[in-house]
Amino acid sequence: MTTVAFVRPRERLADGETQCRAAGFEPIDAPSMDILHGEPAVYREVETLLQSNSVLYTVFGSITAVEECHREYGDRLIPLLQHTRVVCTGPSTAAHLERTYHRAADLIPRVYSSEEIAREIAPEVQGKTVLLLRSGSGEQTVVRMMKEAGADVHDCAVYRLQQTDVTPELTELITAIGQGNVDAILFTSPMSASQLILRTRAQLGNRADECLRKTFRIAIGKPTAAALERQHLPADALPQVSTFAGMLATVREHFGS
Repeated sequence: MTTVAFVRPRERLADGETQCRAAGFEPIDAPSMDILHGEPAVYREVETLLQSNSVLYTVFGSITAVEECHREYGDRLIPLLQHTRVVCTGPSTAAHLERTYHRAADLIPRVYSSEEIAREIAPEVQGKTVLLLRSGSGEQTVVRMMKEAGADVHDCAVYRLQQTDVTPELTELITAIGQGNVDAILFTSPMSASQLILRTRAQLGNRADECLRKTFRIAIGKPTAAALERQHLPADALPQVSTFAGMLATVREHFGS
């Protein structure tokens, strides 16, 4: 059976395992980050902006951004979005928003990335307010692009990602890489990609890169692929659809399972 390794925030591991097994793969995973709720001042700013009815676009950068906003605002979240156009960076986030909170996204970019969102909405944002709801470690390219288009951009960290300590699960995952027992690795974010590679190097030493190159490496999107390039371990593939399920489909195509 094809073994697929990945690291994700703790809250996402069970879902990843379920999807892996449903696809016919054996998962091996470990927590990479803990999700920390955003600061109260950030949420006050978000609420004030949305209540002003001046926000043209509100961009949710991830499912976690939706969940953390709902954790803060509860049943007030959807009314707060009444007078803004909601953008989701990908179909998984949009599906979660609609399925869980019954609010459809007004825009999902053709290519699932924040940079593509900036390109698609740039013609409309001159002199308008754009609200980004995402992690505190988000790429800054989207902010620069929208400012260059004339937008008043508010980049709000509604959650932060904190690296976990080395866990027994992570040690086991890296050991499996070192033993050649991992067929594919799913890199689901730039931060987790860099973290996994650095910790693999710390545990396996000079063998690490050779062992990683023997695996089929999939980056969920261009920012994650760029993070792998910076570590001199380029991705072998990017999925056609930048979702966890899309990554599993790429594994299936590669291994013919």
